[in-house]
Amino acid sequence: MKKNFLFLGMGAMALATPLFLSSCSSSDDVPNDTPVPYTGETVKTSFTLSVGLPKGNSTNGAKGNFGTRMGEDITQAQTTPVFRGIDNISLIPFAIKGNTVSIDDPRAGDKNITLPNATANTLLTNQLTQAGNAHVYNDVSVPVGTNAFLFYGKAVDKTAGTNASTTDDMFKYGTLTADGLKDATLSKVSFTPVAIAATPKTTKGEAIATYLTNIANAKASGDNGKAWSTVTEDGTSGQGKALATLYKNFISMTAGSSKNVQLAVQDLYTSLVGLKDQTTDNQSIIEAIKTAITNTTYVSASTDNKLTFTDAISGYPEDNNLPDGAATVKWDNTDSKFTANTAKSVLDDGTSIAAMSSYVYPANLWYFVNTKINTDDAERNGDYVDNNSWETILGKYGPRGIVRGGQMPLPNQRQ
Repeated sequence: MKKNFLFLGMGAMALATPLFLSSCSSSDDVPNDTPVPYTGETVKTSFTLSVGLPKGNSTNGAKGNFGTRMGEDITQAQTTPVFRGIDNISLIPFAIKGNTVSIDDPRAGDKNITLPNATANTLLTNQLTQAGNAHVYNDVSVPVGTNAFLFYGKAVDKTAGTNASTTDDMFKYGTLTADGLKDATLSKVSFTPVAIAATPKTTKGEAIATYLTNIANAKASGDNGKAWSTVTEDGTSGQGKALATLYKNFISMTAGSSKNVQLAVQDLYTSLVGLKDQTTDNQSIIEAIKTAITNTTYVSASTDNKLTFTDAISGYPEDNNLPDGAATVKWDNTDSKFTANTAKSVLDDGTSIAAMSSYVYPANLWYFVNTKINTDDAERNGDYVDNNSWETILGKYGPRGIVRGGQMPLPNQRQ
């Protein structure tokens, strides 16, 4: 009986992921890389998944990729990298003529090979190294004629086999919607970002717009009370210039988050308190603006003139788990009112603001490899030890790279 040992060299994102398969065969096939038609027959193999660490720590040259806000434990970028493990593992077998799988290559069989989760950093019975970076899967059925694989797998989130689902976990680990991994058509495989707020909550945003509108449209009391918008600079005394400038600046405001609006309104209120020696009309307008600002529906004011927003307008757009910059408002001169904006927009200065529904969670860590396989007639598990380099291991493989029929059971399966 001849043993077949298959090796798949796989480079994937932050990690380089060599994969091994082994099986037993009763045939004495001559080494041959020519693909053979899929006959519906499969071969039981032992499949070993081994993972080199990033930042150049592995001899296969895997490098870490920096420039993310995610924690170093999530990106596996610690000084001594810790492998998170892999789940959602799918292997798509192919019989190809080239060096890598293309969209037109025929797959071997119509079903993907799915594997159990690879548990991180635990020396289990079926693991080969004390570092916990290799895992053996027994009784894996591989179609006869397979000489290449596409490999997909996701880094383990909080719990192996369970995708991140809470808001905190999706921000921590990232998330993507993976489609088509179980289909027989490669073109159907896709990964789509997940919207943080596909349908944003706007109640507080609209309340903020109403609050700002009330301030902008403030006018002195009485039937003939003048509006803030009508204030102009007196050519003789210069009176009204500061108040008119404050109005112009206020209606040009575009930041719409609770924090930014509170800062802007606080600045306006402080400026109004500081305006002295105003005309009677202007002073009446100032008092009307201050009354609108301190409307208790929206604000509480301390004795030292510090403003605090009430729950009616605080925490926006945090209530959508979005950053402050996602919320904007716009003044409408025709209708004399502020509106809260959730759609994509372009500000007067040309700044483009994305729609609130366009903000997505970070992408989670998926592994993808497109690779041919190498095989050997001898089992190589014993060559894979902690101090062996990939070059040493690869040097022991022969030229054969195809799964053949006529296999017998593995030794530990024989009766």
